[in-house]
Amino acid sequence: MRLFRPAWDSKNPERAVKAVNKLQDKTKLARAAKEARCWEARKAAVENEKLTDQNILADVAKNDANKDVREAAVNKMMKIDQKLLADIAKNDEGRVMCYASVEKISNPIIIQKVYADIAINDKDINVCMKAVEKLTDQNLLIDVAKNSRYSNVRIVAVKKLTDQHVLAEIAKYDHDLDVRIAAVVKLNDFSFVDDILKNDTEGIIVSLKAIEKLTDPNILAEIAKSENSKDVLRIAAAHRLVDFNIDEELLLDLIRICGDELKNSTNEYTKGCAADALQAFYRRYGREEIREYNGLLIRTESREQFVDCYVGCYHADVGSDYHTDSNPYPYDIRFNTKET
Repeated sequence: MRLFRPAWDSKNPERAVKAVNKLQDKTKLARAAKEARCWEARKAAVENEKLTDQNILADVAKNDANKDVREAAVNKMMKIDQKLLADIAKNDEGRVMCYASVEKISNPIIIQKVYADIAINDKDINVCMKAVEKLTDQNLLIDVAKNSRYSNVRIVAVKKLTDQHVLAEIAKYDHDLDVRIAAVVKLNDFSFVDDILKNDTEGIIVSLKAIEKLTDPNILAEIAKSENSKDVLRIAAAHRLVDFNIDEELLLDLIRICGDELKNSTNEYTKGCAADALQAFYRRYGREEIREYNGLLIRTESREQFVDCYVGCYHADVGSDYHTDSNPYPYDIRFNTKET
C-alpha cells in the first residue's frame, strides 16, 4: 500500500485534474498519464502540452482502459509511427478507436491490412462490415472471404473477388449456403460452374438458387445445353433465358430440351418445370413448335375455356392436382389460345 499519493492520483476527478494542470515535470506528467486513478486526470495529462514523449502517448493510445483517454493520445501524437498506429487500430478491444486510428495512417498498404484484420477478427459484425466495404486489395479480400467468422462479411468479400479459381473453391467448400451461391454467381467460366453443378453437396439446392441469380446468358445457355448437367438444372437454366433476348437457334434448342423432358422424364417435378418453361417461351414468342409436345396438362380456371392458365399436374378422372412418380398418366399440354 502506498503511504503517500500525489494529488493527481486522487479519486476526486476535480482535485486530480487541478493537480495535473499544475505539473511542470515531464516525468510526473508521464506517470499521471499512465497511472492516475481518474481517467479525467489521465486525459488531462495526455493533453498537457509539455507531454510530448511519443512512446508514452503510444502506450496510452494502445492500452488505456478509457476510450476518451485513448482518443486524446491518438490525437496528440504529432509524428505518427505507421506500424504502431496500425497495431493500435487492430488491438483496440472495443474498436471504438479503430477507424479514428486508421484515418491517421497515410500508407495505403497498411490501411488495407488493418481493414482486413478487423474484418476477420472483430467480434462486432457491424464493424466487420464497414471494414470489408473499404477493402480493395484482392489478396486481402480472398483472406476475408475464406476466414471471416460472419457469412455476411464473407459474401461482401466474395462479391468483390475476380479470381475464378478462388471463387470456385469457395462455391464448393464454404459451409454457408448463401456464401457459396454468391461465389457461383460471380463465376464467368462455364467449366467451373459445370463442375460445381455436377458436384453440389446440397443435392440441387445451391445449384438452383445460383441459377436463379445468374445474369450471364452465355453461362445459362451452356448449362441448359450441357448433357452432363442434371435435367432439372438444364430446365431451370432454360427457363431463366426467357428473361433475355436470345437468337432463334438457341430458342429452338431450348424448346427441344424442355419438350424432351416433358416427353421422357419420369419425374413429375422435372416435367412440371419443363411445362412451366415451355409456357413461358410460348407466351413470349408464340412458337407453334411448342404445341407438338405432350406430357403435362396446364390446369385452368375453367375446363371449358382456357383462360390465363398456370402450370400444374391435373388428374383427368378426379379433377385434382396429381403429383406422382409411381403412377404416371399421359397428359396433353394446352396453352391459352383465347384472344384478349
